[in-house]
Amino acid sequence: MPIPRTPSGATAPSSRSRLPVGARRAALLEHLRTTGQPTTVGDLAQAVGLHANTVRAHLDLLVRDGHVERSTEVRATRGRPRELYRALPATADDEGYALLAAVLAAQLEAVAGDPAAQGVEAGRRWSRSRAVDADPAADQAAAADAAGSPSGDDADATGRAVGQVLGVLARSGFAPELTADGRRILLHDCPFRDVARAHTAIVCSAHLGLIQGTLDRAGAPVTATRLVPFVEPRLCVAELEVGPGAAVTAASG
Repeated sequence: MPIPRTPSGATAPSSRSRLPVGARRAALLEHLRTTGQPTTVGDLAQAVGLHANTVRAHLDLLVRDGHVERSTEVRATRGRPRELYRALPATADDEGYALLAAVLAAQLEAVAGDPAAQGVEAGRRWSRSRAVDADPAADQAAAADAAGSPSGDDADATGRAVGQVLGVLARSGFAPELTADGRRILLHDCPFRDVARAHTAIVCSAHLGLIQGTLDRAGAPVTATRLVPFVEPRLCVAELEVGPGAAVTAASG
């Protein structure tokens, strides 16, 4: 949903308001996890630099997906009780998957002659499984959000290919954003961050393979040349190379 204009005299939203929707939601959840206390919509809006209506919409989705709990304030004084939100702890399943991923990554590092190459190949296999489970409508909507513009039938092959990548990454939880020049994809919220920090060669190479495999299937003159991990604590960057005469547009489809 669009962010309402900042009222006259109010503080302008922070740079978070320019992030794609998935990244804003991830930032909101991260703040709740860091705070560790039940928090009101107003306090959250001020903390993350977004309009209260936007924060409320994100919270509704986080509650629906089981990441956040909503409760009603208990008051001993007059006045309408406020709604409070707090982040829920990771489930046992989440922790189990993370442990399994770490164990498998460590084993592959130990036995592979070239862990990075094996990671890329694993990512390409992953891209094929994502294709089997694809939800075209959901991917198209996610791609339009990450690219910052609506999809269109006039998108060229390169733009459609990058749109597919953005959709796959968004559906996988990376909160991707295509830069204005179409040469980089910013990954704001790696869902495997902790494992990636410990096993960067394997995990980040697998993410590169996922992007490369998705682009290869699209058959467009664009490829991902490398993935630069942790350029900031919560940001990785995938670099794209476009063939002669082609240009990446912010379109999907």
